[in-house]
Amino acid sequence: MGLSSIFLMLYVVASLRTGTNGMQATAENQKLKIQVQDLKNQLQTYESVKENYMQNKAAKSELEEYNELMDKLSLLQQDAKDEKDKLTQQAKANGQKELALNKYQQMVRNVINSSKFSKVKIENRNEVITEKENVIVEKDVEIQEQDSKITTLNQDINQKQRTIAQKESQIAQTNDALNQKMKELKYSYNHAKMTQKAYNNRVKKLKEEAQEQVEALNDQKMQTVTQLQNAKKELGQLNGQLTQVSGQLDQTKGQLNTTKGQLAAKAQEAANLQDKLGQSEIETKEKVAQLKGEFEAGRGREKAAFEAELKKQKGLGAAEIARREGEFRKAGEAKERALAGQIAAAKAAGEAKERMLAGQVEDAKREGEAKASALSGKIAGLAGQLKETEGELSKTRAELAARQKIAGDIKKGFDKAGIKADIDLKSGDVVIDFGQAYFDNDSSALKKQMRDVLQKAMPVYSKSLFGNKDVSSNISAVEVIGFASPTYKGRFVDPSSNKKEDIEALKYNMDLSYRRARSIFNYILDEDQIKFQYQNNLVPMLKVSGRSFLETMKINRNVASATDFCKQNDCKKTQRVIIRFNMDKKK
Repeated sequence: MGLSSIFLMLYVVASLRTGTNGMQATAENQKLKIQVQDLKNQLQTYESVKENYMQNKAAKSELEEYNELMDKLSLLQQDAKDEKDKLTQQAKANGQKELALNKYQQMVRNVINSSKFSKVKIENRNEVITEKENVIVEKDVEIQEQDSKITTLNQDINQKQRTIAQKESQIAQTNDALNQKMKELKYSYNHAKMTQKAYNNRVKKLKEEAQEQVEALNDQKMQTVTQLQNAKKELGQLNGQLTQVSGQLDQTKGQLNTTKGQLAAKAQEAANLQDKLGQSEIETKEKVAQLKGEFEAGRGREKAAFEAELKKQKGLGAAEIARREGEFRKAGEAKERALAGQIAAAKAAGEAKERMLAGQVEDAKREGEAKASALSGKIAGLAGQLKETEGELSKTRAELAARQKIAGDIKKGFDKAGIKADIDLKSGDVVIDFGQAYFDNDSSALKKQMRDVLQKAMPVYSKSLFGNKDVSSNISAVEVIGFASPTYKGRFVDPSSNKKEDIEALKYNMDLSYRRARSIFNYILDEDQIKFQYQNNLVPMLKVSGRSFLETMKINRNVASATDFCKQNDCKKTQRVIIRFNMDKKK
């Protein structure tokens, strides 16, 4: 009860304080409004008094002076505003110029430092354009090659799709044949042509044979589907490369056309300035010659008039004649000095004009040289990039062709020897099918059936790698890579988990996968157990590694137990071993 009273009193006090603050704020706000209104009233009163005085009491001179003053103030205000806007724009422009200057400062230094070399390049701009056109031709050839490869891949995809359809048809035919044989057996059994036991054995055998055929056809179908997916993926990559190269080609063509236009314009501009420079020199010489001619003609007329005047006045004494001749000479000298000044001024004006035109010519040349230098550098960069790309592409194609040949030879040899294996015809990776004789759980021991498969597989594999000298010289290593299923102590292990128990499982399975690969390595190494041609070539290149379950099949991470996982996936096949050959230290 006491606490309730205290809280109630605190609430009342807070409410009163809030109300009081609100009332104070309202009063102050009202007071400020009154002050603002008073100021407005004062301004209106002042404006009214001013208007009354100007209309009724002010003299005409005061009114004119006031109006003039107001006009000048308005003009000054507008001028100030215009000047402010102008200065703002100039400041903005100067800021942009400063940014541009900072951005291209290094490029300008390089252009200045290489001006002598650039002069040669501007004279040989046709060679620059030819280089650019050669780049375009090379890009066209590359596009044609890509188009050809895309066409080949499309044909390969169509062939793979037909193969899949054929395999599905063969599976259907096998099932039909099985059903027909079952009908025949049932008919024989119903007509007492065979015993119950013989009938059951025959049915079981037919089902096993049909199942083997269907599994074999399904394996071939899945292999073809994988190859089809790889071909489609490669086709998508080539289409992307083709689009990129086409874009680069269009961009290069646009740059070439722009550069041609700019070079032609600069060349024409330089030629026009050069013509103006020559014309200015001619005009200066003609003006000087005209001034000299006019001066000589005027002096001749004045001298003739002076001599005629002296002849008329025969009574002049020798002193007077000498005085007049002296004055005539002085006047002539003054006119010569004036003429010299005019000639000097004309020459100075001509030289100034020539310097200006020469500067414009040099500016045009430098600008053209800079663009030619930049274009030449870009061409060199593109050419180098194209050459590097072509080199890498050529190496990749050669390696891919070699891998495909080796993979094809391995497949042919395995098919001939009756060895089941999943062979990647692109990379040459081999996953040997040990049938039902995979490694036991938590074991790396080779079973007899596994050794029998290796007895048949390794001679074929080693011959495919080392039987051809052109191929064997490119083999750098042969890896035996072991794997393990993502299960540990009866539970499923998520490969991406960072839990302590999952990391412990990863370590265990990593060691197990390594031991499985090492078991195959030791068996291949032991000539007492297996001996085959090219064994001495293969053994020095063997490497062993374990990948645990880090590269296992696509995993459904929603499963909780190893049993559930193995129901959805073939755990035996996750315990596989891959044999992979490397070429030139590249996978």
